[in-house]
Amino acid sequence: MASISTTEANSTIDEKWNREIEDARYAGSVALNRIANKSGDVDKSGDIIHVTIQARTTTGAVGANGAFVPQAWTPTTQDVTVNQNRQWSVETEDIVKAQSWWDPDSEAPKIAGQAFAEYYDVTIFGQHTSVTGVTPSGNVENPKAFGKNAAGIALLRLADANIPKEDLSFFIPPIGYYGGIWNETQLTDAEKTGLPKSILTSGFQDKLGGVPVYSSTAIATAGTKSQTRVGLLLHKSCIAFAFQRNNMIRRADRVASLVDSYVVLVKSLWGLSVIRNDHGVRIYIAANPAA
Repeated sequence: MASISTTEANSTIDEKWNREIEDARYAGSVALNRIANKSGDVDKSGDIIHVTIQARTTTGAVGANGAFVPQAWTPTTQDVTVNQNRQWSVETEDIVKAQSWWDPDSEAPKIAGQAFAEYYDVTIFGQHTSVTGVTPSGNVENPKAFGKNAAGIALLRLADANIPKEDLSFFIPPIGYYGGIWNETQLTDAEKTGLPKSILTSGFQDKLGGVPVYSSTAIATAGTKSQTRVGLLLHKSCIAFAFQRNNMIRRADRVASLVDSYVVLVKSLWGLSVIRNDHGVRIYIAANPAA
């Protein structure tokens, strides 16, 4: 079946931003709200954002008569290129649209938002290869269960590098949570954690060292036998993304090959990049809790 083009259906296309998709996207994504959003810096005619990375500086002594030696300030830049053009689309026959309870106009935005949320998480977690910090607790071919020791080592790595604790997040696969820290009594006992029992028993992502832990099935797989999941401890500034075209909806009736149908198309143009590769740590987690 031939696809609809903007040329064929230009007169019937309705374009608008849809808040429902955006709400579903952010609600469904584990990582999107917890990395740096540079969408406000995107120019309509450009595709690259130059993010300035401020160099670390120190104080200096003031000598006799107020003399001092200024230090050189040499900030660097990292680029975020908007080059990910993605779409979600469904097509229904006109009779289905007329007779079915399923209404593309009301249902599609929610489903599209969730689909995009899953895609964003997979793409974000796939950036792990550019994150330079690695815990010595396990390696890509010899992963370990995720627990307080692995978490502590990861936190120590960033603390030693003077990475601020604020805006840190752990991202681990469900097996790392339920097959790892969930089995550690001190992390799931309400009396020891101070967290409400309702939160603990519902599987709420706990805090480790004051840092929230989020689980996601989108966590990347690595290793020659795919037995390793690559968890991450990230500062919000480690990865940046930007939307240039955000959830644009196009609806059109199409008549082709004697089929009268209705098409809903959702498009998103965006990009992301690791801009502070030392502001994150990779944690190699066993896909098998018994490993």
